[in-house]
Amino acid sequence: MRLAVENHECFLVSEIEVEMDLSGYTLDTVRACKQRYPRAEFSFIVGADILGELKRWHNPEQILREVRILVGSRPPYDKKQLVTQKQFAAFPFDRIELVPTSLVDLSSTEVRQKIEDNISLDELDRLIPSKVRQYIQQRRLYR
Repeated sequence: MRLAVENHECFLVSEIEVEMDLSGYTLDTVRACKQRYPRAEFSFIVGADILGELKRWHNPEQILREVRILVGSRPPYDKKQLVTQKQFAAFPFDRIELVPTSLVDLSSTEVRQKIEDNISLDELDRLIPSKVRQYIQQRRLYR
């Protein structure tokens, strides 16, 4: 993560889960961040494809009470469609905000698969920052 965001001052990589030996549940991490940075306002960012899984997370109602959920909208999702879908009916939509994103037709799963399939380094550098690619390559990750 540090390599991926090193040129973006608006991001902070936190190791709060390791430092505080947290459970790994989103709710615990959110609460720890809010406690450490009481004057900050936090939101949780997910892709629209992940929103449907939120109801299976640990205490999703509590997560929604603690933070707003920012949903990176990818086709075919828009708020009107989400509100009418059964799987999202129980969510308080005042706590969920769709945020338009520039579309990148790529997922981390696809990147890992491409690495496993031994795509060329040039092609991989077009998908991820070269420092991240070098880190993955040096440690022989996803092989």
